[in-house]
Amino acid sequence: MVNIRRVQHLSTGLACEMEVDGQVHELHLRQGISMAHARAVAAALARALELNTDIQHALSDAARFIPEEGQLNSRIGYRGARILDGSYDMTADDMVEALAALKQIPGRRKIALLGGCSDAALGKKAGQCAHITILVGGDTEPAREAALAHGSDVHQLPTSKEAGQWLAEYLQTGDLVLVAGPKEYHLNEAVAELIP
Repeated sequence: MVNIRRVQHLSTGLACEMEVDGQVHELHLRQGISMAHARAVAAALARALELNTDIQHALSDAARFIPEEGQLNSRIGYRGARILDGSYDMTADDMVEALAALKQIPGRRKIALLGGCSDAALGKKAGQCAHITILVGGDTEPAREAALAHGSDVHQLPTSKEAGQWLAEYLQTGDLVLVAGPKEYHLNEAVAELIP
């Protein structure tokens, strides 16, 4: 049995304590960003136990975890900004978890570029976690108002490409940018504008 005992966000990934068959192991996931990544590693360790794989070997493999492109992987953008790429396909629940990670990861200025964000609760979470919130698409008014009410500087742009082009001009060293939303918003186009 595998349990996640503790997860800490660092500028260099996730520091995790995993309990594996009653033994606690520390694991540093250099490419880990969110609890979803810690859960994926825990599931892989559980499967390794089922297959009677040597646990030290499994832990060594787990430490090399790299999320798929667009699955909240970390990339370096213009002027050294760190881009958290969740552009592939995120549900509202995934976006809440990604925003929580944004809040925990060290960064000078935190920016959330969100597609499909029409919900006031999601806008509130963005306002609590990001200095700047960029909303892509129409029907964003409830989210915009909630983010503004919780202290975020909010911008709305019609397409992902335009949002990426706009943000690329303003990126600064030390920025931490979360790009997240459903795949129909084509947020990979925003990410492409942010990466040299």
